[in-house]
Amino acid sequence: MSTAVVSRTAGSRWWWFLWGLLALAALATAAVFVPPYLVGGTTVPGLDRITPGYYTSLVIHAVPAGIALVTGPWQFIPKLRTRYPRLHRVTGRVYLVAVVVASLAAVYPRRRTKP
Repeated sequence: MSTAVVSRTAGSRWWWFLWGLLALAALATAAVFVPPYLVGGTTVPGLDRITPGYYTSLVIHAVPAGIALVTGPWQFIPKLRTRYPRLHRVTGRVYLVAVVVASLAAVYPRRRTKP
């Protein structure tokens, strides 16, 4: 049985490549899916405008979720944690608050219609 040993340089390249994919996917998701809710949601399919407060809860959910998507990948950079611990803590707190707010807004009850 043989085990392949990856050099430190190759491992670092893979880490940065995968981190870049994660960050790019998070930024693209936030850039594509958050703005429709900020401009009135006319392009959002199946949007319930009858239930009072439902659209507001979607906006309150979408904005912090976008913030969490943008700030999340930065928490995985080891150099950021070691060189700038205060920035890492602040970014982590912003992420945590955004996740909690987005989660609480996501549980707003939507009125179910009969099919």
